[in-house]
Amino acid sequence: MEEYIYDKKGVRRKAIISNCRFCKKDFLHRPRWDCKFCSRVCSVSYRSIRSKENKIHIKCESCGKDIETVPSRLKASRHNAHFCSRLCKEKEQKLTGKCDRIKPKRYGKGWGYRFLCTDKLKNGCECGEKREFLLLVHHIDSNRKNRSIENLEVVCANCHMIRHLYWNGSKWKFSMKVLTPREKIPEIRGLGLHGVVGCSADSKQMGSTPIVSI
Repeated sequence: MEEYIYDKKGVRRKAIISNCRFCKKDFLHRPRWDCKFCSRVCSVSYRSIRSKENKIHIKCESCGKDIETVPSRLKASRHNAHFCSRLCKEKEQKLTGKCDRIKPKRYGKGWGYRFLCTDKLKNGCECGEKREFLLLVHHIDSNRKNRSIENLEVVCANCHMIRHLYWNGSKWKFSMKVLTPREKIPEIRGLGLHGVVGCSADSKQMGSTPIVSI
């Protein structure tokens, strides 16, 4: 037996019977229509439930807040970085942000550490030197790729040399490849080394690294 429905103009049209995916009720629709739901309410309800089932949990790159998203958004992400809000995204996209992969290429790779330490430069070195042209930025862990503000320390040239010393058995020697133990820095400064930076006669002749003598 053929089934019929009436369109908005009252014209009778041929119809077929299908089963609604959400409420499981039979309904009529035109043969050329690929209908899966009997109403818009069923369609929205079905998609809402499916989206909740497919959602996954990830962390915001900036604040670490838990985020719900769908796998398709992970695939569509250009930099594989996800944020809970636009404020977090803009924060990480600034020069001071930690998420380098979303920063514009015009920022470059060698932007100065002094910019990050603008506030610290105003306070000067711990020895009292505040003339900005004599101040340097020291990486506490000696990793130049670690740009976190906690890893940057403003020091003068002499204090910077004191942070790169090692004991060779008879004297302290300077080398940018080593770090002076943090607990030894006050002790070395107490020996009157601050301001006594230079090279020994032997090191000048042999072209070795500068040393601090005691």
